[in-house]
Amino acid sequence: MTPAPADALARPRLRRRQAIGGILAALSLAALLGWSAGALVPERPKPAEGGDAAPLRAATTGSRLVVETERGWRTTRTPPDLPGLTAADWIVAKPWQDAPMSMSVGLVPLDDPSLIPGTLVDSVGDRPGEPATIAGRAARVHRAIPIGGSGRAMDLFLAPTTSGVITAACVRMAAIPTQGAVCREGIREVTVSGVPLPLEDAVFLHQAPSAIESLRSERAAARRALAARSTPRGQAAAAAAAARAYADAVKQLSPAALPGGPSERTLAALGAVEAAYERLAAAATAKQRRRYTAAAASVGTAERRLQEDLKSLEVRLREAANARSRDDGT
Repeated sequence: MTPAPADALARPRLRRRQAIGGILAALSLAALLGWSAGALVPERPKPAEGGDAAPLRAATTGSRLVVETERGWRTTRTPPDLPGLTAADWIVAKPWQDAPMSMSVGLVPLDDPSLIPGTLVDSVGDRPGEPATIAGRAARVHRAIPIGGSGRAMDLFLAPTTSGVITAACVRMAAIPTQGAVCREGIREVTVSGVPLPLEDAVFLHQAPSAIESLRSERAAARRALAARSTPRGQAAAAAAAARAYADAVKQLSPAALPGGPSERTLAALGAVEAAYERLAAAATAKQRRRYTAAAASVGTAERRLQEDLKSLEVRLREAANARSRDDGT
């Protein structure tokens, strides 16, 4: 029987970078929002004699999220005005006491490829997100989401990090879209412990390191068994185990893939290696030397292509994690 194909898949170096102090922000891919000036924002009350209030700095329980606003903003006791969301750990603020708009900022689990909180998916519908910034961070915004028949609307900003999705919702009067600009510009800084993730495929990129590490471990065991087996039956079993390892990775990562995004290419590459190992197992079972040799070559080709794709994922993760360092010149 022909020897097992050479090891072609190097240990992935995808790592979750952790923030080291300071405030993490600003992916360089974001573009500034262009807000419509079709309506006027209600006039802001003049500050009391002696100057405007100091900037607001507020934190959620355990300081998992810290928000700093422009001068004059104040927190409100009103719970987050977000349909379907009941999380208590939110910071809600207004630019002044009787302002007709409010901004709710929270940290939502990173579990949907769209970044949209599950309870808001129906409300957002098919409104496409647009590149935006919030507190200097790259984000996606879904504008003018209706809130029932109340005459109000919501602009939803989503900025993914390894700690979760920074979710900032401006609830405003539906007829005055420029109120959304007041909300966005009023949030000066948002601090979380996690590092930024790319807007596209954020969930997939967040989950990929652990999935690939599990695959590497399972594959290594299967490869050792494949090299040690001297009978067709043993080689078939080892090749089938390697195929299952890749199938498990595809199953784990598929729900996190964004349709049409780069992650679909990675899933295809993983699936191609799985199929190659299945052909290897079938050839061993059939005891066909020439067929086995061809299958072994296809395994090597498929794994090299996958390795190239994994390197591109690593680059995307590193660029996102280092974005703030580049912007700060550190």
